[in-house]
Amino acid sequence: MTVRFSRRDALLRTAAVAAAGLISGAAIPGLAAPLRTSSRNGEIDAILQARVDAADVPGVVAMAATEHSVIYQGAFGARSMGSAARMSADTVFSIASMTKLLTSVAAQAEICDKIHNGTLSQPLPGRCVLLHDEPLDERAERRLRALCELSTGAEVALYTARADGSGVRGPYVARSESLEVKPQFQSETVAKDPSAAKSVYVADVPFKRNGKQAVVAIAKLDGRLLVTNGFSVNVTDGAGGPPGDGDKAIRVHTQTLTDVGGDAAQLDTRRPFAKDLLNTDLADVLGKKPVVITFATPLLCASRVCGPVVDIVEQVKATAPKGVAFIHQEIYKDNQVNKGVRSQVAAWRLASEPWTFVIDRKGRISTRFEGAFSVGELQRAVAKVA
Repeated sequence: MTVRFSRRDALLRTAAVAAAGLISGAAIPGLAAPLRTSSRNGEIDAILQARVDAADVPGVVAMAATEHSVIYQGAFGARSMGSAARMSADTVFSIASMTKLLTSVAAQAEICDKIHNGTLSQPLPGRCVLLHDEPLDERAERRLRALCELSTGAEVALYTARADGSGVRGPYVARSESLEVKPQFQSETVAKDPSAAKSVYVADVPFKRNGKQAVVAIAKLDGRLLVTNGFSVNVTDGAGGPPGDGDKAIRVHTQTLTDVGGDAAQLDTRRPFAKDLLNTDLADVLGKKPVVITFATPLLCASRVCGPVVDIVEQVKATAPKGVAFIHQEIYKDNQVNKGVRSQVAAWRLASEPWTFVIDRKGRISTRFEGAFSVGELQRAVAKVA
């Protein structure tokens, strides 16, 4: 697959490295160390040179590094169209308006560092936090849910800006939420999956307008101040996406054990089966009682959080009021990815998984979660509709 990056894409993806260099104490060690050789360097050279030969770009400079050393660098083509000057590893590029974003984030990072060290004479409100991001939720109310699987106790926050780097807002502080459940509710699927998520950090961040926004973060982990890779998100009004808070839930029939002659394997990839989540048809209870419906596939989940999510739903159901219905809906037809998504998933316009919706007794969505959440989060959401 050929991936093409615009100039702005490239700037956003290099923002973290540039910003880190501006932050006192956050220099990336090893950048001047000898290059490591790799059997794949030749492949990288060939790919980049091919793009130059195809006139996709006049020239390109690429570098890759770990925290210890540079592991790859290469320069190909000319500095501009029709120029005889060749690219080199030390060619200087203009980053234009992105300097606003980098400088603002770096300045706030420096302030946060002083707050933590107690060297700021007039401490500011808030605190310096660490961020790692996962799948985005572009919600109708323009909120972003950021997830990360970092060790509990780390601190997390996001910064946003306009696409041109101006209008930096933040920090938006995240809270730590554990995905752990009591032993009796942990599935074999999760217990045997070393990649299953263990915890998440969640931050709700308001976007003031639709359109492309830049998102970047600073980090403090093990006493080090870090900057994450920047990325771009297109904020929309949510039209055409999954229903959001306050919207009417979409009435669909969800298959039950009765529909499949008791064969839970047709309806559930979790082991052991969560049969108590396969007894209710959404169409029968929607608008009559509160409902929690989770769209997830514990065995086939690409994000590795579906297993923990269904385990959490199981634990919350065990102590929830009796009048709340709990439903698990698998994602793929016949539990096979190559057959596409089930009709229920398509009807709810879900382009990713997992999703969990808490619906009130009038059939309106009270809370929705994209991705992972903790026992506490779901319990609080259920309490609102019970």
